[in-house]
Amino acid sequence: EAGGGVEYTGIGHHRESVAKEVGVPGTYDYGPQRSAWMCSLVTNWMGDAGFLKRVRTEMRRFNIVGDTTWCTGKVTRKYVKDNTGLVDIE
Repeated sequence: EAGGGVEYTGIGHHRESVAKEVGVPGTYDYGPQRSAWMCSLVTNWMGDAGFLKRVRTEMRRFNIVGDTTWCTGKVTRKYVKDNTGLVDIE
């Protein structure tokens, strides 16, 4: 907590006082890290023979350090396109 002002815009990820100053109850994670968790979830599920074609994620709220994060998914569509077996996952 010693030193001058905010060192960089993401300091709330690491400094609780700054997080609280902007209205977040504590330090929080990085959104791109959560996107990477989703990619790991899907690639682990599909196995080494699969190929991850596209990912879209949304960060809808802060993930406070210490919270439990659950990663789940649901296959919503199975189909073949251009001789390639594809699935859509929600």
